[in-house]
Amino acid sequence: MKTLRLAALLSLFTIHASHSSAQSANNLQFSPLFGNYAGLSTPSKYSNDFARWHISYGLGIYGGSNGFPFSKIFQLYNTDTFTNATVDEFISQLQKQNSITIGMDIPVFLFEKNFGTFDDACGSIRAFVRDRACGDLFFSDDLLKLAWKGNAQFVGQNVNVGLVGINSLYYREYGVGGSFKIPIASSDEKKILIGANVKWLQGIAFTEMPKTDAFIYTDPEGKYIDITLDQQMFYSGLILDSSGAPVQVPKYNNQIGKMNVNGKGIGFDASITYQLNENFGVSASLYDAGKINFTKKVYESELNTQLHFEGVEVSDILNDLVVDSIGYFYKHLHYNSASQNSYIEKTPSRFCLSGTYQVIDNNNNGDDYAKEIVQVQFVNCIQKRVHAVEGNYFNLVYSHFFESGFNLGTELTIGGIEKLGLGVFTGARIRKCRIGAGCSNLFPIIRKNSATGTSFQTMMSFDF
Repeated sequence: MKTLRLAALLSLFTIHASHSSAQSANNLQFSPLFGNYAGLSTPSKYSNDFARWHISYGLGIYGGSNGFPFSKIFQLYNTDTFTNATVDEFISQLQKQNSITIGMDIPVFLFEKNFGTFDDACGSIRAFVRDRACGDLFFSDDLLKLAWKGNAQFVGQNVNVGLVGINSLYYREYGVGGSFKIPIASSDEKKILIGANVKWLQGIAFTEMPKTDAFIYTDPEGKYIDITLDQQMFYSGLILDSSGAPVQVPKYNNQIGKMNVNGKGIGFDASITYQLNENFGVSASLYDAGKINFTKKVYESELNTQLHFEGVEVSDILNDLVVDSIGYFYKHLHYNSASQNSYIEKTPSRFCLSGTYQVIDNNNNGDDYAKEIVQVQFVNCIQKRVHAVEGNYFNLVYSHFFESGFNLGTELTIGGIEKLGLGVFTGARIRKCRIGAGCSNLFPIIRKNSATGTSFQTMMSFDF
């Protein structure tokens, strides 16, 4: 059987596919009157002590995969010697289609003013700036099987191993928003809260790969191999040469840090909360609805090639025959890159239903505060910008607040990027400063072979 090991050629695929790069499931949020708790913030609710100004900052990073344990990637990376057993074990845990997601949310600042008192809140106004980035690398298990064991296993089959693809989006939000109360005349306790944020979006960079096909056909008699490549990529904001093609890393070291605005758009958040009493309320919220129209330095690249290898029989990928084959591969590539007038990218949008129960108590000064909070959320990812953040997930949160200003809580997430996550978070108030930190999934630490994702977040707020 004549066999062509294509591991070296796969690196060529990546040259054309990897010049491209989620939103986290939950985020920390402040609760009247002391600490913080986890979950998606609700624009119709209030996030700080009433009748106060406050300014807050934060950072959130997240990552995950759509099926195989995320920690396996790091284990392979840290392995000194690759063996058949270690690689076979990794490949056996892959899905048919796999994705690895990473992302980051940077709330540069949030400036907010609430009106009223804890017992009788009437509204709020806010302004904020936030940077958001998400990237999703996707590939098939057949691609790694091909790279590791060659094409002999696919004899007589026309297999779409797929190229390595990456979708990414990096943008900045400038937002203003507010909320107000609608009293219900028949009740002193029941009320409706409505809130919204309007966001001006600046698109900095994106990549979108709608096609990443790579068909491999091996003749049953081993006489020839046919390769058909069909790849399409749209991108903007990358470091480009004069022809519009992405340049190699060593050539743009002096340009790192330049982040030009290449697109503009608008987005919004909206929610409504029905507060039955001071203890219990339900909310419906829409997050991150919007789109960005990229109009500067937008390019489309296409790789459409059919290759025919005949009479190649090698076992050593460094053999001269393979080197010659790589030269043949480059010579017959049909790679085109052309500028485009514009390209529209949608932001990752989600819909959330939540119920919140809080136990109200009095502190030593006789002021009310939320001693305990229990929250249940159901989230549907409407616009799936990345592969790993898909479908629905549930989030159950419990947080306990102490009179000293310290709080501690836990959250259970089922579905989404984490599949199954058990997280913890904590917060403290020190005079006019509040700080918080949380991890949405501890399983990468305590159950390394089963965890598929997690996120880490920190926040800080100053009251005036």
